[in-house]
Amino acid sequence: AACACVGAAYEALENRPRSVAWLVRALRLDAGCAEALDFVVDRRLLSADEEAWLRDETAAALEGSDRAWVAAVYGARLGCRDADPAGDAARFEALERVHGLGDNQEVLRARAERCYTAHDYRGAYEVARRVRERDPYDFGCAP
Repeated sequence: AACACVGAAYEALENRPRSVAWLVRALRLDAGCAEALDFVVDRRLLSADEEAWLRDETAAALEGSDRAWVAAVYGARLGCRDADPAGDAARFEALERVHGLGDNQEVLRARAERCYTAHDYRGAYEVARRVRERDPYDFGCAP
């Protein structure tokens, strides 16, 4: 968590390379550090290739019985800008069927982001509307 705080501080100082380095270090040390993941994803600090690399690295670093579903959620959040729509379908289907997370707020936000980046604005609006109906104070996904 300390590495995530240092990364956030460097971002506030507008030193993006050091911010990214510290946030990635936070995820390497603790793959379950949600603060670092949120910071990286919400501010789009990584390129699509770097996101794919980080997704693979964090999935390998996760431990315990929750490894599969946490890796699937990270994959959905970090894979919003992938150019492979078939991979998206498989990623979200695994979250819905295997892990039962189809109505999870994080998963719905990731799905709305993916629809938006794929230029499916109607789909993005519908998913964002569902998110806002469930939690009107979730500003991470505004319709």
